[in-house]
Amino acid sequence: MNTNDSFNQTKTVTARIVSVHKNRFQIVLDSAERKAAEHDAVLAGRLLYRGEIPVVGDYIEAEFETSPVGKPVGDARIVSILPRKSLITRPEYRVGTQNMAANVDICFLVVSANADFSVNRIARYASAVLQGGSKPVVVLTKADLCSDLSEYMHRITEICGNIQMHCVSSKTGVDIDELRQYLVPGTTIGLFGSSGVGKSTLINTLLGREIMRTGDIREKDDKGRHTTTHRELITLPNGAFVIDTPGMRELGMWDSGDGIDAVFADIEELSRACRYSDCTHTSEPGCAVLKALADGTLDAARLESYRKLKTENEYTADNSRYLEVKRAKFKEIAKINKTNRKNKR
Repeated sequence: MNTNDSFNQTKTVTARIVSVHKNRFQIVLDSAERKAAEHDAVLAGRLLYRGEIPVVGDYIEAEFETSPVGKPVGDARIVSILPRKSLITRPEYRVGTQNMAANVDICFLVVSANADFSVNRIARYASAVLQGGSKPVVVLTKADLCSDLSEYMHRITEICGNIQMHCVSSKTGVDIDELRQYLVPGTTIGLFGSSGVGKSTLINTLLGREIMRTGDIREKDDKGRHTTTHRELITLPNGAFVIDTPGMRELGMWDSGDGIDAVFADIEELSRACRYSDCTHTSEPGCAVLKALADGTLDAARLESYRKLKTENEYTADNSRYLEVKRAKFKEIAKINKTNRKNKR
């Protein structure tokens, strides 16, 4: 005679998204008895119907069947996404907004001290990260290949103000211990940056073992090739988490006004003293920002970067216009690629 113990039972657990592959997910259970257990999972139909798609770093509730001895049977089913404390996004021309990673406490903005260095890109990254509810930290890599890091550091401070910054070398180990101080149990660190800046190498160095594939940069322009092809949550032995992301030339702006204001807090403070509340800080009389620029208390490069990001953010705020332009751009690129393929035949 069968008893209830003879049948599989459904169990609901709290878990976290490790990786996403189209309509399938890898999750790790967030429980003491199965601390490191990973499972494949699918999305419940009602979440799919509502367009609620979890991303790497999300905490979720999942159901799975267990055998009479408590062993999971088959795929887990994601039934709900728990509230997020942060969400990093970027514009995406096909769907409007792409959610990249959730529940990230600190974002390492990884840049190299080479020809691909862009301080405006750092400011853009920092604004998007602050807008998403996370904390940006600039990590300047490959310090061993640069004879004068002070110029890079000055340019970052000039545009981004008092943002936290570390100059490191995965090759020599310079200041790597400073970054390890961020790896507190329960803390999630996200790594963002262009291809070839050393994100995967940095993760391997922080862990003390090689778990991520790495690649070289092109010598002619210091730009890298993709080695990370998808976002992935890595659980460290001490209980901290790291999210590696594929290389991105730009994180992009999407309704990041609050993030820009946080990066350029000094300019926002000055603007409150302007004679006109809608002052554009270009030629208006009684502009406190222009006064600070004239007396040398505000750097011209910093103001220019602020203006550029404000303009970009206002432009992308018009979603329909932004997406129309992006679609046209990608259609033109596709047409050029098609022509080039024909010419090679």
